[in-house]
Amino acid sequence: MAKAAALKGLGYAILPIHACQEHIDNGSLINIKLDHEPEDLVLYAFYAGRKYPLEKVKVFLEFLKSKCATLQ
Repeated sequence: MAKAAALKGLGYAILPIHACQEHIDNGSLINIKLDHEPEDLVLYAFYAGRKYPLEKVKVFLEFLKSKCATLQ
């Protein structure tokens, strides 16, 4: 959503370079250097209060972890 809003000229967005390099290259986004680095993004997954999560929840969380690991 932040990238879409920035592309429409609605403001600033803190985005990873690899996710918007094409738009930087074609001029639809510009890279602004900040005085300080933004904090790391932290994601939490919450699921219903079962003592043991369902297998599909575990599989989905593992999928998210593997996809996030490839972004670094």
